[in-house]
Amino acid sequence: LVCLLSSVSFGQRKNVSQYNTWLLYFGTHKLSNKFDWYTEYQFRRNGFLIKPLQWQIRTSLDYKITKLITLSPAYVFTY
Repeated sequence: LVCLLSSVSFGQRKNVSQYNTWLLYFGTHKLSNKFDWYTEYQFRRNGFLIKPLQWQIRTSLDYKITKLITLSPAYVFTY
């Protein structure tokens, strides 16, 4: 009886339509032969563009040690 009641209560769900928008910009900008600047911006909204969900900024300064090794101190801010 407990199993039947729990399956009935968890089995009923309301269908909700969600229209999310996720806009993104990213780019690597060459500063010199050894340094690049990476930037990224994400803009996430719900209800197409009506309700804010989240936005995020990422940036890093990339230092090319060799062709196969890159050091990238980075910063990320999420709101």
